Amino acid sequence: MLKILTDISPVNLLVSPNVEVKDNAILSIGIVHEIFRIFYFLGVKLEAIDKVR
Repeated sequence: MLKILTDISPVNLLVSPNVEVKDNAILSIGIVHEIFRIFYFLGVKLEAIDKVR
């Protein structure tokens, strides 16, 4: 996960000949995607709660 959040391009990680590096990059991208989905979901719920109030 730290490699994706540094200056190393995710594309370079995905085309790496090392399979473990590739797998970690794909897993990390998926985790980051899920985290953003959770924050979006929470934001939508908070807006709905504010409207009800």
